[in-house]
Amino acid sequence: MDVGKVLAIWTGILLGAAATSTVALTVWLRDPIDTPEHIAGECQVVAAIERNRLSRFDDAWAAEPMEVRRAEAVEGVPSRWRAVSDTPWKLRLIGWALDRTKPRQAVPIDCDAALDAAGVPKVVGNRMKLPVEKLHTFDRIRYSRAVFFPGGRYALISHTSCGERRRGSFDNGWDHKTDTDLWRFDGATWRPAEERSVHAIYYSPAHKFPARCFSPGYAE
Repeated sequence: MDVGKVLAIWTGILLGAAATSTVALTVWLRDPIDTPEHIAGECQVVAAIERNRLSRFDDAWAAEPMEVRRAEAVEGVPSRWRAVSDTPWKLRLIGWALDRTKPRQAVPIDCDAALDAAGVPKVVGNRMKLPVEKLHTFDRIRYSRAVFFPGGRYALISHTSCGERRRGSFDNGWDHKTDTDLWRFDGATWRPAEERSVHAIYYSPAHKFPARCFSPGYAE
């Protein structure tokens, strides 16, 4: 086979690959996020994260006036994911792509059914069933909608945690923190691929109830 034919074949292969990639990228960029399939996938990510998070709390909490609640909302879009110096280039590129293709707006979704199916408890701690105002620690969390990389193996999602503390003058107030993490599906469950804090942490100077961090328009 002469050089001209070899070049023609490789040119055709490269052009075909480029066209296929362009079509795939276009489909991905236009992929609607509010389809049942997309929402189901997002809820699976939230359920996996919540199952891992709540399983870290030991039964010793049962005798303490503490309570951690599972996700109470899934709404909004992920905050920007910033790589740092030790982030692998592969994850840098994935995070960069997801940051630029995420939707500008997203309607809230209900993931309670997926959380129930995954066996995520609604509350951890506070086995004494004390009222909220009697608790020393009361933690809440909300998630953003998830954005998936083509193939569905990587997902970008933010979570905002709000904690209230009533432990005396030395530790009394609420805090508000938002993290945006890149998660990877390993074939069985979702695991952190890279975790990065992207927002400042907001602290209160004194206890305020209910926590202002989930109030509309506050600290966004």
